[in-house]
Amino acid sequence: MEKLPPELWFEILNHVHSIDCARFIQVSRKCFQYAIPRLWRVAEDFRLLEVPGNRRQTYASLIQELTVTSPEPREHEELGKLEFSQLHRLIFDIPSSSNSPPFPDSSVRGYLVPTLTSIQLDHVANPDLLDALASHCHRLRHIILDIPASRLTADSVVAFFKKCSSVVHVGLLSVRRHIFPPQILRYLAAQNSLRQLDIYQDLWPDTIDTADLSSIPQPFRSLQRLELSSRNESAFRALIPSVRGIQELYLRRSVQVVPTIDSLTINLLSSYLTELRHLRIKFCGRTRISPDDLISLGTLSHLRELHLVTPLRKGFRIPKFNNTHFRALVSGLVNLREISLSCARENLTTASLIALAESCPCLVSCAVGWLEVNVCELQHCKAPLFPELRELLVNNLVAEQETEV
Repeated sequence: MEKLPPELWFEILNHVHSIDCARFIQVSRKCFQYAIPRLWRVAEDFRLLEVPGNRRQTYASLIQELTVTSPEPREHEELGKLEFSQLHRLIFDIPSSSNSPPFPDSSVRGYLVPTLTSIQLDHVANPDLLDALASHCHRLRHIILDIPASRLTADSVVAFFKKCSSVVHVGLLSVRRHIFPPQILRYLAAQNSLRQLDIYQDLWPDTIDTADLSSIPQPFRSLQRLELSSRNESAFRALIPSVRGIQELYLRRSVQVVPTIDSLTINLLSSYLTELRHLRIKFCGRTRISPDDLISLGTLSHLRELHLVTPLRKGFRIPKFNNTHFRALVSGLVNLREISLSCARENLTTASLIALAESCPCLVSCAVGWLEVNVCELQHCKAPLFPELRELLVNNLVAEQETEV
């Protein structure tokens, strides 16, 4: 093993978990030499603080992703004197409360290195820190902000986006109840460079009306991916016509009061988002979808991934959904590569799996939790059985021969 070439060492270590990598460095000097860069590629500030001062720079120069958690400004001033020459991603996850004093931005400016391409800012963000970020990090492409936690204003955020034109992915989240600022939505809608937008704040129809997106020629013209978590379904319906060109849509619905997803919402997906390649909807409350509404998604002929999932055992239902409905859904999805339906028990049998094989020859992953499959019936399939399939998750597999009468 000692004689392995360096490229093979790195290939092996890429598949080793960090816990195992920590044990690996104790095997020999050569193991230590090659495993240390892998072990320190992703790190947290407290690990670096545990290293003796005269050795910190050695490890700091190996870090590519750093998570900052210490609430002590003094410790960040100390670490900020190091050179993070390979740092690409920076995540701030410092504990705070509504009574926490403003975090001094001077103590964290040392992390704002020219190599930075991705940053997640919590309550430490302020207009001055955003100015420093725009001035020093010209390669920045991804930013996630918690506006209410940081007490940033909509105007200061828009001013930052104007200075930092390299950003292509914006995430706006909130740990507190907060209305999404319409000024930010309007500014982002007019940008040609924006490729991904994540909104994890309360979004209301009034916000979209105030943003007046319809007055913008081709709003979100370059947007490819939208992630949205909102309790207000009507707000999403109001937004759909403005994001027609997106290829990836991820919805997280935390509906408790209204246990259905509106038919109009599903129909709008198939009417407006005709370029959709990836659709994922996560239901965090008890939800029902009518079979006819689900079938309408079958018109999205470019779709490669379809995921309708829930963490609840019986949280998602498609009443009276049967093999005929399932075939109608997948018959138009010829490019489908992944499908997962974590719905409660419905009337699906082997015929549904056969419909998938005949309609979706490129399928790689299939997870239909309540599907019961009789392996012997698969012989009736008129197409090759999933030549590219790598993962199959169903409720049960049986091998019962058909009885002749």
